[in-house]
Amino acid sequence: SSAYPAGTMERVEFVAGVPEAWRISALATPDRPDADWKVVIITGTPSWSEYWAPTIADLPHTREMIVADRPGFRTSEPEDAVRDIAKQADALAPMLQARPGQRVLLVGQSFGAPVATLMASRYADQVDAVVLVSAYFGDRGPTARRMFGLGRVVQGMLPRDLRNSIAEVSSQGPQLPGVWTAFQGLRQPVVFIHGDDDTFVPLEADQRIAAEYGRTLI
Repeated sequence: SSAYPAGTMERVEFVAGVPEAWRISALATPDRPDADWKVVIITGTPSWSEYWAPTIADLPHTREMIVADRPGFRTSEPEDAVRDIAKQADALAPMLQARPGQRVLLVGQSFGAPVATLMASRYADQVDAVVLVSAYFGDRGPTARRMFGLGRVVQGMLPRDLRNSIAEVSSQGPQLPGVWTAFQGLRQPVVFIHGDDDTFVPLEADQRIAAEYGRTLI
């Protein structure tokens, strides 16, 4: 983010929407009075908002964007992994706050997709549309299988962010039934976007989900 001109984006901090009141770090555009849409990004794992700096820089002035380092990553609290997806959804809910008349597009990328799904369900009146990018609901491609398998073996020696990433992925499976219930109840438009050559999350997984629930896939 430091590579872009002043005023393009800024590092901000907000209090998580949970009793623990963790400090959450995020990258955001400055307030733009003409922005009729606010784009809220829920990142994958590990969660590093800096990777979204080029996207923020390319935004038109009719859009605002915010992307956080999810709880347990980079400079966001807590130190350990937050394994509860619903708790992550509540923690990140303050990002959904918008000006009167401004609509919110919630984007969930990879591991962030189930978190975004729960946010859209639990805060339905604050979310106007949902995009799920390479959504990870437990189906791993060959690259993810290799990295996750090796990561579990050496997890204790990994840096904090990678260690927490392995921990939250390991805990996702038992929580997915609740995510599917929430997904089925979503009333907002939902669009899947997936790359043809994705080796982390197989395209076939999102094709199956989109077809089963009658959602659009691009």
